Amino acid sequence: MTILCNVFLWFCNSTLMAGAVALLVMLVQKLFNRHLNPRIRQMLWLIVILRLLLPVLPSSSMSVFNAVDWIGGMQNSASTLMKPEISQITTDIPSWREGNQELSPAELNLNRQSSEVREVYTGSTTEPEKVNYPLYFQVAAVVWIIGVSVVLLYLVAYQIVMRRTFRSYQRVTDKQIVAALDDCRRQFGIQRSIPLYTGRYARSPYIAGLIRPWIYIPEGMDKHLNETQLYHIFAHELAHYKRRDVVWNFIGSLLLAVHWMNPVVWMTVKQMKADRELACDACVLETLGEAEALSYGMTMITLVKHSSVRRDQPHLLYFYGHDPKRQIIRRITMIKSFRKGSYRLSLIAVVCLALISAVTLTNAKSDVPSPTAKTESNSFWSPTGRVLFDSTFWTYDNMSKAVDVANFKFKVPGNLPSGFTFEEVNLLPAGTVQEQGQGHTGDQVRMTFTAWTGINSSFGSFIIKAYQDGKGLEEAAADIEAWENQGKTEDSSVHIQKESLRLQGHDAIKLTLTYSRNEERYYYLWLDEGVRYQIEEHFTLNDKALQDVMASMTYPDQRLLDRDVNHDHMMMANIYDTGDIELAKESIGFTPKFPQLIPGSFKASKAYVTLKLNFSYPKDDTDYRRRLLAIQYDREESSTSGIQGVEFSQIKDKGIYDEMKSGNQADFYQVFDRNSAKSSRPMRVEEVRNGFGEVTYIQVEGQKNTVKLSPVMIDGQEALRTESYTIGGSFSMPNDSDNVSYFWKENDVCYQAVLQGEGQYTQEAEIVAYLMKEGPVSINDLQ
Repeated sequence: MTILCNVFLWFCNSTLMAGAVALLVMLVQKLFNRHLNPRIRQMLWLIVILRLLLPVLPSSSMSVFNAVDWIGGMQNSASTLMKPEISQITTDIPSWREGNQELSPAELNLNRQSSEVREVYTGSTTEPEKVNYPLYFQVAAVVWIIGVSVVLLYLVAYQIVMRRTFRSYQRVTDKQIVAALDDCRRQFGIQRSIPLYTGRYARSPYIAGLIRPWIYIPEGMDKHLNETQLYHIFAHELAHYKRRDVVWNFIGSLLLAVHWMNPVVWMTVKQMKADRELACDACVLETLGEAEALSYGMTMITLVKHSSVRRDQPHLLYFYGHDPKRQIIRRITMIKSFRKGSYRLSLIAVVCLALISAVTLTNAKSDVPSPTAKTESNSFWSPTGRVLFDSTFWTYDNMSKAVDVANFKFKVPGNLPSGFTFEEVNLLPAGTVQEQGQGHTGDQVRMTFTAWTGINSSFGSFIIKAYQDGKGLEEAAADIEAWENQGKTEDSSVHIQKESLRLQGHDAIKLTLTYSRNEERYYYLWLDEGVRYQIEEHFTLNDKALQDVMASMTYPDQRLLDRDVNHDHMMMANIYDTGDIELAKESIGFTPKFPQLIPGSFKASKAYVTLKLNFSYPKDDTDYRRRLLAIQYDREESSTSGIQGVEFSQIKDKGIYDEMKSGNQADFYQVFDRNSAKSSRPMRVEEVRNGFGEVTYIQVEGQKNTVKLSPVMIDGQEALRTESYTIGGSFSMPNDSDNVSYFWKENDVCYQAVLQGEGQYTQEAEIVAYLMKEGPVSINDLQ
């Protein structure tokens, strides 16, 4: 259903925008009716056809749809200034918003989104495709695809009927008639022989056949028309062939099958066929000459009289319903006023068509700042959706996301040394990092690859950095030397040897660092397509292994993007935008809840995907690696009493809730840093970063912290409430805050709300009840 809804969403966007272009074309034809020749009129419709056909179109500041975005932006801006309208909206805001405090438009949207999701969500969280789109949208998608199937079946049936009818036709062999057709064909410059058939099925001539074209004339028509009139009929049908009108008729039928829901498209294809007939008449007169206009017009009138008897054959969708009297008047009027050369395209006409195509065959490129637009503060990072939590630097557990959001292309190692896997990638913008002892002047992509010996232990790693800072190799090497010698004493001195190389077609510099114990480390620096790369290793890889990594550097394809994902060791994969929520859904295996505001003036300040030990004590390594989503909430207004913070976590249940319920206890994972000066101080498992955005790895040990549970009922739903506890258990410090956790189960997902600080039970129950009622997040609404 998700695939169908995605396709239907594309259809809605495509058909609405194409409909707008069609209306624009109708307006242009109306305003400049007397100044548009038939060929120009027909070519304007081809722009609409291209708009309907092309699945992807470029964005441009020239696009007519920029006006739509500007109007929409003005309306959104105006809505924030119109207090009566906002107050009307805020009548549905939950009662826990204190006083008359107004919400921002973004908060209003999030609250409306939450209530809408609760209304439409009825499925299991294990099937996120059932909650991505509202029910009415899914029903509309099903109706649409059924309609597409019905129209396509009609087209197939029509072709079958026409094929059977064709078998009853007789090939025209009259030498005089065939000679007239051949003469006409040569006058139009058509080399291909086109057969002529006759029969009693239809009362008017036509040309058919996409691959092998043929012309039909009613039986006995040669007896009712003279030689000149017959020549005119052949000329008309051959003009259709020369202009590829049969192909465009077929494309129009297919477009109607897809866009049958859009009445503007029906109007477009019908009007396009009428204008095509005018253009065909103009093409004939351009070939035969202006002197033939009157005679040709009389032939068309005679043909209308001859075929005026009501036909009983099936019609090809839009080939019926036109007012024939109105259309013949249009055609005769055009024929009467035809002048030689009017069918040709003038330079002005070509320029006008190009301009109209430029503004209609492109999508809007809004210049108005938006959550997804780059600004001066984060020009290095282009989010893949609405920004939820901004940051001064960004860390990802998958290379694919870094490639999507970085503002310059960078290469990754095509081959990794044995035992090494991807750990993380950091995006460090200019001005936020002090690198190599010098002011960092450019953007940096930092990739870390690690050889793991256990879940949270390794024997080494190497780092590849990609810079866009304009520095040359010599300047960068000097920065490294200054950094490595900073603060060194005679006992800890390092000898640095610099060597210029030519590796893999690139100028490179190799730095060999020799320490007092004859231990060696290496740096490699090189420039590639305007980007400076640097490999660092820490007593792990030899010189040859580093050169092999450098030789394999390439722009990542799908295989490498699939390889460079770390879901087993990444303790915290932060969420920055709505695109990260999509990735989180894949990682944790279900569509999570994602409220931005909860009762008590708490607002989401951080969200991340982490390992199971941040939920409860893992049973084994497999259980340790299970992923969950956690959201942290801080109070918008500081207070020294009551609940100080909330952490909302969600994980696939797999028996967690029932095990806690049967044992009346929850086992938490308490950890401490063995090497820390405060070795007894417990800490939540998180990655610690220094001022350079670098990870400080800590050796941790963990043990169970068992807390008693009691069943409670909140708004008719069962939950398990812990007694008051501290996160460190027996290793707690005197100033550690008390916590209370609530666990509950919905479908196959287990939820936990950790309430930090001393609060009243009624306040706890209000928060938990709100989280229970919250529905799975709808990414479309968050956008």
